[in-house]
Amino acid sequence: MNDMDINNSQLPDFIVPGVEQKKDEPIKIKVVGVGGGGGNAVNYMYRQNIQGVSLALCNTDPQAMSDSPVPIKVAIGDEGAGGEPEEGKRLAEEYEQKDGRISALFEDETRMVFITAGMGGGTGTGAGPVVARIAKEKGMLTVGIVTIPFLFEGEPKILQAFAGVEEMRKHVDALLVINNERLCKIYPDLSWTNAFSKADDALANAARSIAELVSKNGKINLDFADVRTTLKNGGAAVISTGEGEGEHRMSKAIQNALISPLLKESDIYDSERVLFNLYFSPEESDELRIQESKELSAFMTRFKKRVKVIWGYTHDSSLGKKVKITILATGFEVSDLTFKGEYGGDADEHIAQSQYIVLRPDQLDNDELIDKLEKAPAYDRPKDFRDNFEGGEKREDSGNGGRRTIKF
Repeated sequence: MNDMDINNSQLPDFIVPGVEQKKDEPIKIKVVGVGGGGGNAVNYMYRQNIQGVSLALCNTDPQAMSDSPVPIKVAIGDEGAGGEPEEGKRLAEEYEQKDGRISALFEDETRMVFITAGMGGGTGTGAGPVVARIAKEKGMLTVGIVTIPFLFEGEPKILQAFAGVEEMRKHVDALLVINNERLCKIYPDLSWTNAFSKADDALANAARSIAELVSKNGKINLDFADVRTTLKNGGAAVISTGEGEGEHRMSKAIQNALISPLLKESDIYDSERVLFNLYFSPEESDELRIQESKELSAFMTRFKKRVKVIWGYTHDSSLGKKVKITILATGFEVSDLTFKGEYGGDADEHIAQSQYIVLRPDQLDNDELIDKLEKAPAYDRPKDFRDNFEGGEKREDSGNGGRRTIKF
């Protein structure tokens, strides 16, 4: 980027001075990582050096921000949120009310904001929706990109994540949800580290794709107004890019765009609004042939009939014989998040293996209860075990008394 140092006097003292673009290159897109998961994604983007995108962190953990290379950092606490979304929400609202430090992130020429957060913990789940609400109130086109946990992280964390997603949904124009469990299905042979990078890639590619759309002049041109029309109040969304080469390169590019942790492929065809942009070389030997549009037509005929389409194309000499497509789709219905809906058949097994019972300390002397539990360990209990068990509290009845109870 063509950056210059910020004049420290222009920033409140709670925002760490960093770099901004020159005035003749106004920042239009900003990505704010909230909490640990969101911060990791933004750190990844920083290393990718994506042009035309400003990055910022918002966290309750000062150590995590201190370790980050991202220049703009907003502290909303100094001891973390303890995994409690209500605490994350309280801290964000408290610091915003105190000195407007979250609002200060959106006082420049920013037009569009991505809010990214991992759902299930304290800061991302609780503070993420607060940051999104403030961005939208400031007039930003606001897109949320959130992750939900792996199945092995347990039902309580997953349900907490679901609640966070629903709260985030209320405060954004469009919401992209990455299910970490889906990484196991579409990238089964990748290493642990590389699989997580794929989730970060989805965010980076979404921001890069939008930046490219609004900054490059196309032969049939798309601009920020087109992006806003597609995403504004769009609900569930997908933003993805794919490339293709060789025979049926258009179909390959489309398929590669759809291989994304952002969506189950069937969802996209229920979209109400679709924007796509084609990129190909202007060289006569490499340019897209009109006959290849049949492959694009075959893709579009899979959408419901009343879908609204905006499209364009741009010459890109760097592609050579490749073609590239960026797809934005919004408005497809996503039912309320459920174990079964998000985790498929694996959910039944997980729920069957989590039929634990909560005993109070005074019940630990009841030999009959203990014997009954020991004969049916939690990992091997039938689905109706809790309903048929007498004597202990079911986990959903234990309320906030977890600190005074023991689970078997």
